[in-house]
Amino acid sequence: MSFKRTEAVVIKAINLREADKIITFFSRDYGKIQGIARGIRKIHTKYSGKLDLFNRVNVIFFQKLENPQQTHSLLRITQVDVVEVFPQLKNDFNKIIGASYIAEFLNKLFEDHDASHKPVYDLVCYTLRALAASQNIRAILPAFEIKLLAQLGYAPVLDRCTSCQQRRTGTLNHELPESPPSPDSLPGFNFSTGGVLCQRCKRLKKGTLQITPQAVNMLQQLFKTEIMQIEAITLPPNLHQEIKTLLAGYIQYHLGIALKTDLFVQKLRSANLSK
Repeated sequence: MSFKRTEAVVIKAINLREADKIITFFSRDYGKIQGIARGIRKIHTKYSGKLDLFNRVNVIFFQKLENPQQTHSLLRITQVDVVEVFPQLKNDFNKIIGASYIAEFLNKLFEDHDASHKPVYDLVCYTLRALAASQNIRAILPAFEIKLLAQLGYAPVLDRCTSCQQRRTGTLNHELPESPPSPDSLPGFNFSTGGVLCQRCKRLKKGTLQITPQAVNMLQQLFKTEIMQIEAITLPPNLHQEIKTLLAGYIQYHLGIALKTDLFVQKLRSANLSK
């Protein structure tokens, strides 16, 4: 038995017995881990306020295996020091839902002790910081999703047709056209091919969705822009709805997960929010 230390974000907490909690962390060094915080629900506790949801902390723990065949068990948390807190993520409804979406995403996506995607930890920290600090939060979650997909090797192909490899041409013009374009003039997007299809190839691929050029351009911009700079991007509600609907289907197809919190996020998609 040895003590270990890591930096981590608290993504879930559930009550255990009368005074304890099981805390789920997403950590820099060990991926998703779970540990028991003894006595955390007592009036006087050394953990007071330290293990609140979305806090970034340094945590010291050890692991006690009950038998040699076990590979993992609940960690025993011995010390917690706060690194960063985000009070805005506890006081603003839309930001609470956004942070909860990120936490549920991580909890469902990763197995315990999967440390194979360490860069994801920095992305999570930057995204929570951007969500807490920004007044315009509409573009932050789709930016997080597409950047996370890229980290996992599932980035959608947006710059060329995924069938014939013809390069896309166009500008980063996100204004919606005054009149609806003809379906034949729109590019396609196919989950199985992993990205966009040209007007010719989309007719040959079953299950292809229509997507506007503005949505493709916006996805490219969200992918290329640093997460802390996303607030500067103007994302109209209709374009937001199109992008989020597409990403939700793409995530479910490639990662096999659908999120309960996404029902609440849909309210953010359609609401005319300024923050």
